Amino acid sequence: MFAMTTKELLPPYVVFKGATLSKTWMENGPKGCVYNRSLSGWFTSSIFLDWFEKIVKPWAKRRQGPKVLLGDNLSSHLNPEVIAR
Repeated sequence: MFAMTTKELLPPYVVFKGATLSKTWMENGPKGCVYNRSLSGWFTSSIFLDWFEKIVKPWAKRRQGPKVLLGDNLSSHLNPEVIAR
């Protein structure tokens, strides 16, 4: 049985709709927040990889033991680079 002794939320990852990321969009955001953008405003496969590298991996490296990442069936979450890691 796995018991978690402390509760922790991962930092937010915000995706804006746009071709570029404006510095003003990132002002006064939550601590540790990571920002990105896509033309649609949705996660893409490359944004999912960025989220995994910048949010999930640092969190997982600070934890001992096995980890499980559950996701939905969104096609952008099926990134071969993330699966290989």
